[in-house]
Amino acid sequence: MFGHSEGGVYALLLASGLAGPAPKVRTVVLLEPVPLRFLDLIEQSVFASIQGQYTGAQARSMEQTVTRMVASLRRNGTLPPGMSPGVGLAQIFQQPLFEAAQIDRYDPAAVAARLPANTPVLLTCSNADGTISCAQEDHLVAGLRQAPAMLDYVHLAGVDHFLKEDITGISADYNESLPFSAQLRAALKTFLASNL
Repeated sequence: MFGHSEGGVYALLLASGLAGPAPKVRTVVLLEPVPLRFLDLIEQSVFASIQGQYTGAQARSMEQTVTRMVASLRRNGTLPPGMSPGVGLAQIFQQPLFEAAQIDRYDPAAVAARLPANTPVLLTCSNADGTISCAQEDHLVAGLRQAPAMLDYVHLAGVDHFLKEDITGISADYNESLPFSAQLRAALKTFLASNL
């Protein structure tokens, strides 16, 4: 079972049996997966952005607004009254709000802890992933160790969130014609040869 980004949460739900009846999953590959509750990840990203651009009362006000948005999405799957998706701070939710609220119900580390013992898992993070950091992936690692999974944790270098080689680390356009990570290709080949 392969899962990339949000797909990592779905892969874990299937492999752990929490998604309901499904064929047995023998091996899991998590490529730059969402490691925290989804809205926590968005909130952390926005807070980091706010701290880098704003100070004082303006930063606090924006952080409080984002916190209200997250609380509202968790409570009823909608933004607070008066906020529209795609406008102002609400544009941070680039996918359907219902989907964001649904996937947020799961802490990926808690789901990972429910994998069958000794499930082989390949997990990647990258120092050039501008969406999810290796430090955030460590939360997921804790859940995988609790299972315990047979974890192969690969730290990629110079690879963006979409698994392309990007030595700049600042790719703003994921559609750029960049090569797929040679480091990841080698890690996949080794992992799959050992576990399939």
